[in-house]
Amino acid sequence: MLEEKILLRKISEGDSIAFKAIYDQYWRQLLIDANKVIQDKLVAEDIVQETFISIWDNRERVNEIHSLKAYLKSSIRHACVKHIQRHINRYNFVELLPELLDKVISEYNTLDKLYVVEIEQAISKSMESMSPKVREVFELSRYHGKNRREIASQLSVSPETVKKRIQKALEIIRKDLESLDSYQKSILIFAFLLLT
Repeated sequence: MLEEKILLRKISEGDSIAFKAIYDQYWRQLLIDANKVIQDKLVAEDIVQETFISIWDNRERVNEIHSLKAYLKSSIRHACVKHIQRHINRYNFVELLPELLDKVISEYNTLDKLYVVEIEQAISKSMESMSPKVREVFELSRYHGKNRREIASQLSVSPETVKKRIQKALEIIRKDLESLDSYQKSILIFAFLLLT
């Protein structure tokens, strides 16, 4: 801890050797953490690099950091959330909704659980607008945990038909979830981060 404080003081004074020592100590674990969330090594590397660049650019204030490890982990998590928010369509959260909602329910406080109920209601409403065949495939997949082959066998259709119906269901839900406010979307993002 004392050594960390000395390094932080030196960084605040512009000591690039102290900065490199901290970089060398933490970059690998931060890359692993970012990659778990983003699941794209190049993007994760960029996030880690940008985090360290930000620290260097704001080095005059690093003396205010009480725990460097906690600060770095928090910075990486925040940067990952911002990246996901900017590229939300790339991450298929809708496919993870049942698991996400279960995770949120166990992690969030009562007020946030009310938001989760609203999200569940939005999904239920979306399901009402699906054709019976699309809804049936979605329910078997997402709420009964069946894979495409099992659903295809049960319904006497091809796995490709199952895939198309799931895609259609997800399109409907994705469109309806666009009406969620940014806080509700952030709950889904937070839940996604908890799953990784």
